[in-house]
Amino acid sequence: ASITDLAGNVTETELLFSVNRFGSVYVLDAATEQLAGRNGSYYTSQEQDIVIEEYNVDTLEFGEVSYSRDGQVVMLQEGRDYTVTESGGEDSWKTYRYQIAARNFSGEGTYVVTVYSKDRAENVSSNRIKEKSIEFAVDKTTPSVVVTGVEDNGRYRSDSREIRIDIQDNIALSQAEIWINDEKQASFDRAQLQESRGQLVFRVPGSGDWQTLMVRAEDEAGNRQETEELRFLVTSSAWIQFVRNGRAMTACVCGGLVLIPGCILITVHKKNKQKHSKQS
Repeated sequence: ASITDLAGNVTETELLFSVNRFGSVYVLDAATEQLAGRNGSYYTSQEQDIVIEEYNVDTLEFGEVSYSRDGQVVMLQEGRDYTVTESGGEDSWKTYRYQIAARNFSGEGTYVVTVYSKDRAENVSSNRIKEKSIEFAVDKTTPSVVVTGVEDNGRYRSDSREIRIDIQDNIALSQAEIWINDEKQASFDRAQLQESRGQLVFRVPGSGDWQTLMVRAEDEAGNRQETEELRFLVTSSAWIQFVRNGRAMTACVCGGLVLIPGCILITVHKKNKQKHSKQS
């Protein structure tokens, strides 16, 4: 405001003020948005830095950063666990860039990160209140796969064999596949694995030859597990069981090799004995 009297004297006064009704606004960087945004992956096998920017018309008078891991809250310390970079002057919006170190999220579990502040206009804000939640799960453990019903080099005399497969993960499964004789025979998505609680039942038909089984499983964080190949024989034919039994065939062949010379010697001995009898 400026005023001038008739004598030419001038008085000026300047007031700087802000209108701040809604507090802070939060923006996630691209990597954090990908991990924890609405269209993000949510699951990860590798911890990463979390970066979030807070914009406010006024200077912040108080701020804190924390996270909860599986419900347990941990308060973070500036300079040790995270850094804050400030920018903006008295006559412009203030920007606070928080970079939270990846090492804070090295343990497996489900995390919720919260940035909380209070500005000079006494507005209380947090990224969770402003619908910029940072939630994600760190999973470094591969799924476990247990196969029952067949053993490696097992032989089963039946027309088919029921195989049970138990697939579990510490957080969430994504998919599973069953491979018979190097061909994919069945696949299961996340919904199917959740519905069955990871308990799968698969029936293998009989065959005149040895068969192989392998199971692949993957969790939502991308950790993969692949079982060793199991070799087994399922057939109701006793002859095929015998033919495919390497040890029995070897024993039979060896026994034959032993018996044949013996039979020849016995035959020769009998002929010689008969010859000597006639000469007498």
